[in-house]
Amino acid sequence: MSLLSIEQKEIAPMPFLFVRRQAARSEVSQALGECFGLVFSHCMKAGLGVAGFPLARYPVVGPGLMTLEAGVPLVEPTPAPTGMQYTELPGGPTLFAVHGGSYDDLGDTHAAIERWMQEHGLRASGPHWEWYVTDPAGHPDPKDWRTHIYYPLGK
Repeated sequence: MSLLSIEQKEIAPMPFLFVRRQAARSEVSQALGECFGLVFSHCMKAGLGVAGFPLARYPVVGPGLMTLEAGVPLVEPTPAPTGMQYTELPGGPTLFAVHGGSYDDLGDTHAAIERWMQEHGLRASGPHWEWYVTDPAGHPDPKDWRTHIYYPLGK
């Protein structure tokens, strides 16, 4: 199974610089790559402190188009340049899960997380996000990939 672990925990708010796009499921990988490239390039040119791996939040997951917000966590808040947006990912109670394996199997992991939340009487209080903590270029075998998944929970 691709769901390696799941737990409730408290997290701190996180500054997040991103590009918002809409994409069909078949276009998500390409859209993420383009958005990550734009944001990382801006951060390097502007000398912004990046606080970790790239991540993507999914405010709308529809049967056709998905809305994705792809970018990087920052060390501190910053104004967003033209074409990008800034927000703070919420802190507080969160369901944290680790997915192991190919990104193609993330849907199965999300289904398992949603079942777990139902069984434990929990509900997400906002869009989930995925933090891509393994660089596929450095680890070409998908079995070695890890993705951290966060679902903010209502208080």
